[in-house]
Amino acid sequence: MYYIRNSVDISVHFPEFFHCVFFKSDGSKMYVSRSSNGEIYAWDLSTNWDVSTAVYNSEMVDLSGYGNNLSGIFINSDGTRLYISDYSFDVVRQFTLNTPWLISSAAYVDSVSISGAGDIADDIFMKSDGSELYVCDYDTSKIYQYNLGANWDITTAVYNSKFVSVGSEDLRPRGIFINSSGTTMYITGEANDSVFKYTLSTAWDVSSAVYDNVSTVISEDSSPIGCFLKSDESKLYIVGSSNAYVYEYTSTHIDETMDILKLQNKTKMLPGIKVPLRL
Repeated sequence: MYYIRNSVDISVHFPEFFHCVFFKSDGSKMYVSRSSNGEIYAWDLSTNWDVSTAVYNSEMVDLSGYGNNLSGIFINSDGTRLYISDYSFDVVRQFTLNTPWLISSAAYVDSVSISGAGDIADDIFMKSDGSELYVCDYDTSKIYQYNLGANWDITTAVYNSKFVSVGSEDLRPRGIFINSSGTTMYITGEANDSVFKYTLSTAWDVSSAVYDNVSTVISEDSSPIGCFLKSDESKLYIVGSSNAYVYEYTSTHIDETMDILKLQNKTKMLPGIKVPLRL
């Protein structure tokens, strides 16, 4: 059985150094951060979850005033709150999207220091109810967990002494994604150009994460960084810093979760679709 791979050119102004990819909850919109200029760009997908149908809609936001090395981005499920990390600063910042899912409507709210755990926050993720923050630390090869005293209020985040080391799998973790039930975690590792899968025996408790000995090499980009999964885990999306493409992979389900070993690049059998995006 073959698994289709689509790809889309996201160069816009620049040819490389894209860092994180994120999707609207219905798959109709895609967001990508560029690490070296502090900007986030948005694309509309005419077919939900199919990146080959993405069209740049001239929508972007310049957050360079909050740090030029923007790395992780996270948007809550109703599209009203945006969170970003910057790998050169030990903070996570919160913004309000005055128009849901419209990235250009972002207005700064506040920030929290993560200097105690997660000094180089390459990516972030949040629990679906906004009560937990997860920080992917490139420097220590660990995932740290913070508890939010008030859901979605980043200023109430407190490190709860929970973490997991992923250094045995990859010494340069760059991206994190946790499934909707909080029982499966995916990590993008730049050192080995792979995505690794972990099981959380206690939902949403990162300290309970155990590596499943399941991984796949991402050969399309020599520095894969950001990862995102469709809510049913049937699709995986990867963006890297070596070129300007978002890659889409499809997979079958096994025991209602994605078998990441099944992800294959079938370029010879079914070429990926590359669609230039122009302003």
